[in-house]
Amino acid sequence: MNIQPSRMSKDYVRAAHAVILLAGAHLADGETVRNVLCPFCGGGQNQEKAFALTREGYVFKYCCHRASCGEKGRVNKNGSFIDETRQADSSQSLVAKPRILRDPLMAIPLVRIQYLINKYGFTSQDLYKAGISWEPQTKRYVVPVRSPYGVHRGYMLRSPFTIPKWDAYQEDIADPWCAWYAPTMQDFVNEAKRPVVIVEDQLSAIKVARQFVCCSLLGTDLNYQKSAELLEIGGPWIMALDADAYNKSIHQMHQWRFYFGDDIQVVKLVRDLKFEPDEAIRHIVLGAV
Repeated sequence: MNIQPSRMSKDYVRAAHAVILLAGAHLADGETVRNVLCPFCGGGQNQEKAFALTREGYVFKYCCHRASCGEKGRVNKNGSFIDETRQADSSQSLVAKPRILRDPLMAIPLVRIQYLINKYGFTSQDLYKAGISWEPQTKRYVVPVRSPYGVHRGYMLRSPFTIPKWDAYQEDIADPWCAWYAPTMQDFVNEAKRPVVIVEDQLSAIKVARQFVCCSLLGTDLNYQKSAELLEIGGPWIMALDADAYNKSIHQMHQWRFYFGDDIQVVKLVRDLKFEPDEAIRHIVLGAV
């Protein structure tokens, strides 16, 4: 692989930055690794190892010393970067700002609980376990976003009446913006090589988590931060995004297969998992393992 820098797509550059972040996570502060393959050019036809990477706190400085490549820049752990090769600076444009939900919350009105039970087949226990509450001012469900270890990350607010349906309140932009669910906390321990199901929205994740460990991407994008956390929890991984995101799922599976290997699979859904009964979900997941 020998791609000239000026011809690289934004997706290709992002993927190379993801490789740098994953590799740099193993370095100590101030440590430099040299003479490794460049994630941009792959070392050319001769696979020349001329890439250097240095960690400075949360920043990873990189440089490829191949004359035909010359990639150079800095990537921050939060995903922002300065691309010295193309004079591109994302430090302002790509980093989201934290949002804190300050509106008072209350228990979900009974009529809204019944709506969720009737439409998606949830139980009161499902809603209680997920910690869903109600924001009365704008009449929206409030769904907590938590790490695999139960650490609070923020909220997703869902409106049953208006578009857009979801509104994100991410309190720390350094955290992976994804939400985790499981039958029990013990299920996050990967002793039995249980499957981890990757879905789009939290309602699907709540339904899946009756039986399996599940990660909601809070959208369709699988980035470095989410991938690193999925790898930490372990697989195999089953990507089951909504039906209209199937092609994107296939693309992302190939994009990130370098990290996940053959342990990640994509399933094509007829309808979103939040509408499926438990038996159908079990059949879909176990049929893909």
